[in-house]
Amino acid sequence: MDSNLSRSELAGMKSLQKRVLNKEIIITETDKSRRFCVLKYDQYLASGMKHTKNDMIVTCEQVKVLQKCVNDHSKWLRRIFGLGSCWGHEERIGNNMTDKGEVVAPLYLLVKDHKGWSVSDGSPPPSRPVCSGNVG
Repeated sequence: MDSNLSRSELAGMKSLQKRVLNKEIIITETDKSRRFCVLKYDQYLASGMKHTKNDMIVTCEQVKVLQKCVNDHSKWLRRIFGLGSCWGHEERIGNNMTDKGEVVAPLYLLVKDHKGWSVSDGSPPPSRPVCSGNVG
């Protein structure tokens, strides 16, 4: 298989992939410049803890209860506003507005490279949390 990478670049990429799999490092994007950023695993976790340390831990049962509540509200709002009733699409719109996955959206961090952080600062790198709605 042909590659546009030299042998040393290919070896470097494989080394990085191995370190990511072993949870030694995390490679992520930066916030503003969209460059790559390489952090030690514990630096990434510490940076994320700044945003999540006061979050409530939710069990799977609680997610199911909350999802049922949201779906019930969605059902009643569809009925109140008659969504899709003019075209006979009530069922289709109902299916599109009902969540069945019980999946919690993942959170990831974008490192703020414009803030001038250095490892010698002794603090976690500044970051922006992003909650993704795309799962699966």
